[in-house]
Amino acid sequence: MRHPFKFRPNHPDELHCVPFSVGMLFEGLTGVSFSESELEEICGFVPGEEVWQFQWMLAAADRNLTVLSVDNFDPEGFIANPREELLRQTQDADVVARVFEVSDVAGQIPLVKACLEHSLITFATRTPTFSDLHNALSNTSAVLANVNARALGERDGYAGHVVLIHRDDTTGELILEDPGPPSHEHMAVDKDAFLRAWHSPSPRMANFVSVSITS
Repeated sequence: MRHPFKFRPNHPDELHCVPFSVGMLFEGLTGVSFSESELEEICGFVPGEEVWQFQWMLAAADRNLTVLSVDNFDPEGFIANPREELLRQTQDADVVARVFEVSDVAGQIPLVKACLEHSLITFATRTPTFSDLHNALSNTSAVLANVNARALGERDGYAGHVVLIHRDDTTGELILEDPGPPSHEHMAVDKDAFLRAWHSPSPRMANFVSVSITS
């Protein structure tokens, strides 16, 4: 990452992993720090609702950052029929029903359309590999990835969570900034441990969004 950034631990309510991860990413790439309320606005944060990635992806691209989403998610299929696309992606009707319960799915459609139209945003509709993740990183880029927080902490069960990943400029190893709770600052990532968390509940659900300084 080009600039130093202030680590942002999550609140005890566990609701701010996305805004705070985005805040660390933006500060690391641009040197600009944002307040909690600014980050909530950037991410479209609504207490009690799932935070999707599309609003903050647009915010990154509007700040002249290049955005790449690698995910088994078809944006055009989502626009045409969100429920059908989410079912294709997850292969689990219960998961899809839960998504509709805890988030504004309809409100994501215009954001996905805007992402498709933005010249600095690219969607790669496939399940990423660990090599994809590693190759996406450089000293001018960073990644946000969804993981199972319980698996990351070697606990049973599932809890969706977002972490910031970047690369150590000296060793090349992956460094994870986990807002938590419990929070873990500048933690070297063991590949096997990360894959367990990234591939939970299934490898096909692995995804990441890479953000880089536009050359």
